[in-house]
Amino acid sequence: MKKSFWLAVFFLFLCSVSNSYAQDKGPVAKAINGFSTWGVYAWDSRSYNTFKLYYNERSLPFGLTSWGYIAFSGDSDQPQDRYRLTAYLADVRLSKPLADGFQLESEYGSQTDKNDVGRFGLGYKFTVKDNFAWLRYFPSTLDGSGSKASFSWRTWLWGKHLYTSGFIHYYMPDDWGYSSRNVDKIVAEPLIGYMLTKNLGLTVEYRYNDFQKIARQKREGIAYGVIYKF
Repeated sequence: MKKSFWLAVFFLFLCSVSNSYAQDKGPVAKAINGFSTWGVYAWDSRSYNTFKLYYNERSLPFGLTSWGYIAFSGDSDQPQDRYRLTAYLADVRLSKPLADGFQLESEYGSQTDKNDVGRFGLGYKFTVKDNFAWLRYFPSTLDGSGSKASFSWRTWLWGKHLYTSGFIHYYMPDDWGYSSRNVDKIVAEPLIGYMLTKNLGLTVEYRYNDFQKIARQKREGIAYGVIYKF
């Protein structure tokens, strides 16, 4: 399953770039015709580091858009090895805009030592210029582990320098909490960023993760990062 996941990501990346270059050849072709990628390296207060690589593709065939990331992290139980990024978490989302901001949504996730998860649902995206707020709801997962509601946003506060962005995920198990372990869980990562140049910036991020409580790790932390837009 994980092998097919990485092959799908690689294939999507090749299609995105080739499709972009095949169209407009104007000034950098509007971030290569809708494809953009950026990375964030961060120092977490819970004694581990992370590196996240994101992509965003807005010019796929049939009006589809795609967004995704892969995050590598160290082990918080071994602070002396915080620079060794031994674990990973990845998500790929495919969206089909409908009308009036509504969208069909699909999501595929993979992470270290866990089963891959697929979701299908509905989303609503509200956009004002370069700012947006995005609501998603996935009624269930392909493996029956439960539903998920998500809210994400990005708002520019001062020109193209100061901004806030982030997400809040709310996970609901299929048994509605009747199992002692299967209770609702929240994962949230709001941040404030400042772009020093067009490509380079700094971020401060609050991180909250109920799943880390299960792993006997601290649920909350502050991460200081460097962002670079390729």
